Amino acid sequence: MTAIKPRHPVSVAGACTQILGRLGDAAAVAVNKSDSLIRKWADPDHDSEPTFSQMLDLDAAYVAATGESAPLKRAYVTLLRERTAAVAHQAQAPQSRLLDVMAEIGEISAAAHRAMDDGTMTANEAAPLQRDIGEAIEKLTQMSRDVDALCRKGGAA
Repeated sequence: MTAIKPRHPVSVAGACTQILGRLGDAAAVAVNKSDSLIRKWADPDHDSEPTFSQMLDLDAAYVAATGESAPLKRAYVTLLRERTAAVAHQAQAPQSRLLDVMAEIGEISAAAHRAMDDGTMTANEAAPLQRDIGEAIEKLTQMSRDVDALCRKGGAA
């Protein structure tokens, strides 16, 4: 019988385990490191972790190979939210914040139509679209923090 170490799904080790499981040897190739080092990164009892650049390379290889979202990015975002949850945040009611989010989505739609007006998209046309997407992500992040804050308070804003 083989014992398998439990890995918190939202951790660097958990994300590396997921990447290693899907990419196999290609994970080591993506960061130009040995298979054994990748396995150490996937071990929650080992102190070794990938550098930021290595995490980017692993996530990029994973996304390219699977078409799925980046596991290390997901772990980073979740862990960062947990560590900053106590930071002062002026929570709004989710319904109110949703109006901000929807306005941003409208701007994304307009920018996408402008960028693709002729059926192609240049880098100059993509820049405003990417900016609007970033602003929408920020509004969604704020909304997520609102929900977290309301859950901690146990009530409504």
